[in-house]
Amino acid sequence: MTKNRARLQFVCDGPVVEGDMAVPGTAQDRYTEWVRLYGAGPTVVIQLIAETDGREHVSRKWTGRGRGRELDELTVRSGRRSQCGSMSAMPNTLWTLLVAVVAAVVTALAVGLVVTPRMEARKKRVGEVHTARDTFGATMLRILSVCSLLQKFERPAADDPDWTPVMRERLTGERARWWQQLDEATAWLLDNAATYAGSWPNARIIQFAIDYATHARLVVLSEREEDTKVELLLALTMPVQRQFFGWPWSRARHHFADHRAFDETIAHINGEPSNS
Repeated sequence: MTKNRARLQFVCDGPVVEGDMAVPGTAQDRYTEWVRLYGAGPTVVIQLIAETDGREHVSRKWTGRGRGRELDELTVRSGRRSQCGSMSAMPNTLWTLLVAVVAAVVTALAVGLVVTPRMEARKKRVGEVHTARDTFGATMLRILSVCSLLQKFERPAADDPDWTPVMRERLTGERARWWQQLDEATAWLLDNAATYAGSWPNARIIQFAIDYATHARLVVLSEREEDTKVELLLALTMPVQRQFFGWPWSRARHHFADHRAFDETIAHINGEPSNS
């Protein structure tokens, strides 16, 4: 005996709604009704099946993607449902989307946990180096400026009638303030030499900056006369400032002369008694 069956699934391989009819026309009407009511669903599967001796023959099939199609020879064993071949692409699509989401999450975590902290640390180090270089240049300009002031406003002679006691006291205080600036400037040069000097790639340039910082500090700390200290600081600072921060054409033009003058000043400092 042949059973006529209409089968409805809203999702492929999902729960089954079906009905067995003795009359083929009734099963056909139910199939048509379900197609009209539920056929617009993207994942719906509707089948018209004839079962004989326990074997199913799918005569008509409606899927949300493939729409209606006639199946002449599609026979499956009793109790097995349609495999919904037209929907087989859906698991692959879901898998692709899942892999893409996981890859995006892993990438975001890697960037957030590894790349970003390293970039922030490198940015901080680069910022500190550039700040130290800028301060290095500004400190040398301060030394040059203060030395010029000390040369311009010398202590007046004791018998100079143009200087009153009040003005003498004021000038003495001002010169003391300028020497305090030189003390602070040369201390900074020595304390931070590793930061700004080490940022240059050339070993000779690095040594050039370190030698300058060391000898400038030694001159300020020495027991030399103030006028001698000023002359030595100017002789040390001018060639160094030009070679590090002068215009390119000026650096190239005075390269050998500046290094020669600097070496001569270093030799003079090392060979001269500090209490002269």
